[in-house]
Amino acid sequence: MAFYVKNDPIQLNASYLHLEFSRIADRFVHRLCWQTPDGLLAMLESVPGNSQQPWPSDPPLQQVVCESMGPGQIDVALGVGMSGQGHWSVAVEPLASPKTGWRWDWACKIRGPATLLGCTYRLVSPWSVGTVQDQPDACVLQHPDGHAAHWIVETGRMIVEPQHSLIRVEPIADLSVPGTIRWRYTIESHSH
Repeated sequence: MAFYVKNDPIQLNASYLHLEFSRIADRFVHRLCWQTPDGLLAMLESVPGNSQQPWPSDPPLQQVVCESMGPGQIDVALGVGMSGQGHWSVAVEPLASPKTGWRWDWACKIRGPATLLGCTYRLVSPWSVGTVQDQPDACVLQHPDGHAAHWIVETGRMIVEPQHSLIRVEPIADLSVPGTIRWRYTIESHSH
């Protein structure tokens, strides 16, 4: 297993979906883009909080590294961070072959009551969000050129605010009790 730190920004690719972690102030934000022959089309951007918020709108990752894992030496992103009474971690790995997307596996160890926990994303124009019939915790991200990605929450719940172009994934847990809380989701490209 090889371990290495890439220079900022950290960039990973899975089929059409390009993932990038960049440092802003005291934390990393991440952005998901659609890879085209002409370059990258920004799709989603995490909405960071700030150092004054004990429970920010997005996990405050202060360290992100890239590690090659498994027999195929697949690149994964690993991140950790702290804020208030919470300690966050994430592992982002490509979906199994064919690598057409990403699985995010988040955790937060809370030592006291939390007021907000989860991930918040801003949809970048001209992308739009559509619902998935009979799947309240899933959506389809659509581009006018026909590009599409399916977003499924595996553990937690999805809240979509189309009027503000915001998508939030939250864990389903009692935030008043100390413990480790997890939420997980995948975003997978659909070829056109």
